[in-house]
Amino acid sequence: MDGRVSEELLRRALTDSGEMERWDAATLAVGERERLQDAVNTVNDILSKTPPGPCHSTITQALTLLRQTADSQG
Repeated sequence: MDGRVSEELLRRALTDSGEMERWDAATLAVGERERLQDAVNTVNDILSKTPPGPCHSTITQALTLLRQTADSQG
C-alpha cells in the first residue's frame, strides 16, 4: 500500500475479511514442502562451504528462517 494505509487499518481489514484466519490454517502442499526442504538442504550445503565472514551470518539467518518455515509446515 506504499505507506498510504496504516498497518493497523490493513490488519483490521484482513481480520474482518477472514483473511488472517485463512492464512493461519493454510499449509503447503506436498510438492511445495519438498521444494522447501530442498532449499533448506541447498542453503545448508552452501553454508558448510562458505568461509567465515559477513556473508556467513546472512546465510545462517536464511537457513534459520527456512528451517523455521519447514518446521511450521509439519
